[in-house]
Amino acid sequence: MTARFGREERRRSRRLPLWVPVAVASLDPLVQFFGRLETVEVSNHGCLLCANRPFPRGTSLRLDMPYSKRSATAHIVRSDPIGAHAKLKIWYVALELDKAGGIWDFPPRTNNTGT
Repeated sequence: MTARFGREERRRSRRLPLWVPVAVASLDPLVQFFGRLETVEVSNHGCLLCANRPFPRGTSLRLDMPYSKRSATAHIVRSDPIGAHAKLKIWYVALELDKAGGIWDFPPRTNNTGT
């Protein structure tokens, strides 16, 4: 395990930098949101989005990928501000997919030992 930002990494699957436009809609009636966001990183278990607002932890979202015609549901794990001193705040929003799996169109990691 590696440390990132002073926290221990506990990843179930590798993260890849991938910028994908995603239509995001809140499934929570108390959190109104519908808009287009972009991924920053993706994995088989979730993604990191770039947004102009935070979302409450646990908020359920529907994700629609317009180019692949795939969709998924996910929930918010955390929202972290980028550039705390900037006038316009941008947020990294971490999501966990409700059902892990290949919605991002990248091949699964294989364990080739060369033997």
